[in-house]
Amino acid sequence: PANNTALQHVSDDTDFVACLDSDDEWEDCHLEHAVWALERGYDLFFSDFYQLNQSITAFNRAKRIDVTKHKRIHPSEPIHEYQGDMVDQIITGNIIGTSTVVYNYKKFRDLRYLQNFKHTGPEYIFWISLAAGSEKIAFASIPECRYGGGVNIFSESSWGTDKFLSVRHEEIKWRLHLLHSFPLSENQKSNVIVKIQQSRLGFAKGLLHNLLHNGKVNRTLLLMQAKLDPKTFLLLPTLPARLAFEKLSSSLSRTSS
Repeated sequence: PANNTALQHVSDDTDFVACLDSDDEWEDCHLEHAVWALERGYDLFFSDFYQLNQSITAFNRAKRIDVTKHKRIHPSEPIHEYQGDMVDQIITGNIIGTSTVVYNYKKFRDLRYLQNFKHTGPEYIFWISLAAGSEKIAFASIPECRYGGGVNIFSESSWGTDKFLSVRHEEIKWRLHLLHSFPLSENQKSNVIVKIQQSRLGFAKGLLHNLLHNGKVNRTLLLMQAKLDPKTFLLLPTLPARLAFEKLSSSLSRTSS
């Protein structure tokens, strides 16, 4: 909602919009590089960055992009043209961080974040919408942003908490939206379905854990999940056997090693 409010107040003569969360910090070169690329016909620009409390950059940690395969377009700076399908990249191994994004506002004037979604879902859909509508995408292969503390969704969603269940719920929710609202390839659909199944299993495990150890679960969240994805609850009868098998497999693996 805050991002949509900001976009609602962008003036009509604005060329580019840059995103920066309040707890993150750009390097001095970031906007200069972004404007250089966007003024040359690129619709979307992003960069490598440092995640919270990390000394290794996001690109190098995740290893989801090989920079050498993307044409360098600046004579002296490490700015590249993205080669490939960015929608596929985001779905299968996202490399974009919100606070590094700068885009052509005139082309995407009406684009907004999803309403009634929480956590990272609206960001992923926003990036995918930008990528799907962009003719050319550029990025900097050096870190141009450092993420700060602030509100960290995942650090607050540890195992055994309602927030853990909430994050799994929202993962399923935005990916179901993606399946039904975007023209995905068969491989992309399969990837999204696998991730939905992983989040579904995570929710079921978290629910069982909370019931056994805390004796309670957030009723509102439970009803929301039942309405969104009733298949989650079909996993519950199989969980004891599944967990026992996982424990045995882990034990055998440790023994053999």
